[in-house]
Amino acid sequence: MKKKDSPEEIIFTAIIFLSLWIYFKTSDLSTTLSVGVGLTILYILILVIRSILHKRKTLMSGMIRLIR
Repeated sequence: MKKKDSPEEIIFTAIIFLSLWIYFKTSDLSTTLSVGVGLTILYILILVIRSILHKRKTLMSGMIRLIR
């Protein structure tokens, strides 16, 4: 049985391939590293914000149930 890839694995693989493509186009390692690191940090921030918003949503719905 083949394990299905998670969305995080797919996105990190896409970031790696995009960084490699930029390196082969520009041949500049500092640009490649800054793009790769920047995209990775941006994606991690999106994951953190999404989890915080999800926790807040479940917390608010729990509080509304308690009030009723």
